[in-house]
Amino acid sequence: MIARLSTASQKLDEARAKTAAAAQDVTEARTLVAGAREGAGAGALVGAIDA
Repeated sequence: MIARLSTASQKLDEARAKTAAAAQDVTEARTLVAGAREGAGAGALVGAIDA
């Protein structure tokens, strides 16, 4: 039972790390898109990412 809880805890920690990495990727993508807003059609790209 303790081994199962330990494994579940480890998997939860891994999932949290993946979620944090994904959130960081979204932040970086938004930053890149914000920089690209000066280009033509950037508004549609921002809308697609926000969706």
